[in-house]
Amino acid sequence: RAAAALAWMLKSGQRPQVSAYKVPMIANDDGHATDTGVLSDLWRRIVAAEAADDVLSVGLYHVQPWLDVPKVGWTLYQAHCGDAPPLDPVAVAEECWATRHHAARDYLRPEQVVAAAMAIPGGPVVVSESHDATNSGAPGDSTHLLTALLDADIPNGGALTFCVDPAAVAACGRAGIGRRVTVDIGGKRDSTYCTPLGVQGAVERLGPLEYVLSGHGGDNLRVNMGNAAVIRSRDVTLLLTEHTGPGSSPLMYRTMGLEPTQFKIVVAKSPEGFRRDYEPFAAGILYCTAPGCSNPILTELGYTSVTRPVHPVDQMQSMSEASWAGAMELKR
Repeated sequence: RAAAALAWMLKSGQRPQVSAYKVPMIANDDGHATDTGVLSDLWRRIVAAEAADDVLSVGLYHVQPWLDVPKVGWTLYQAHCGDAPPLDPVAVAEECWATRHHAARDYLRPEQVVAAAMAIPGGPVVVSESHDATNSGAPGDSTHLLTALLDADIPNGGALTFCVDPAAVAACGRAGIGRRVTVDIGGKRDSTYCTPLGVQGAVERLGPLEYVLSGHGGDNLRVNMGNAAVIRSRDVTLLLTEHTGPGSSPLMYRTMGLEPTQFKIVVAKSPEGFRRDYEPFAAGILYCTAPGCSNPILTELGYTSVTRPVHPVDQMQSMSEASWAGAMELKR
């Protein structure tokens, strides 16, 4: 897109105007999906505005809510010709601000997940492990939900999940397929919110985990998660990987010979985008959270570096309380 914009500028001889407007709010993805969310009409207007010949770009950036850095907040960015941007920044900001308390889903704690999944007929029930979403930048080795799955009886196919743990992959590789192992899993990359979990199980598969992703997160995107191992412990089938990767695609499991439709519970380490590939065959979708690097319960994160005031760290009634927000001064 940047190359196309540069080519347009060179060909037309025009220099676009650029504007940005900061909204002093942080929010997770809950109810903010671009297709069906509370602001879906705004997203359609953004797409329509960007299609105009004299508009190079219009974007509403929600920001990663787990970034504890100064001046975090939503930003409306517009690059356009003419004196005025296609969308009124103040009106858009007010529209976004009005949704700051919006909540569309109930988050389950790990110990509630199995019972909720078993209450849904059929399978698979896809569980968003939002607090450890690799799609959000989390390490992918949380043990909170894994512990709950291993502690439960899960008939009708058991549970399928994964964990990024190169040391555990190596231990399984040394043992070999068909051998039983006792290995500490998880809690190594993320040692702040969880601890390693001792797991006993049988090694079922070993091999490289590479695939080409076309769907949410990329088109013809080559994914290499390194060597992988699959172990079975009680009613849980656990895929272990050397490297992190998209937690939203069933291709990750299928590449290792694991078919998600054969399990009662399937875990996706993605906050929302997993719906694109899982929803067509999921019997139900649940959202789980616990302490973690991408915990969607933002009031539990303990921000220390964000510019104040900002929602939801501060109880704000109006955007005008945040003098640091609003129209941004952009330097060429």
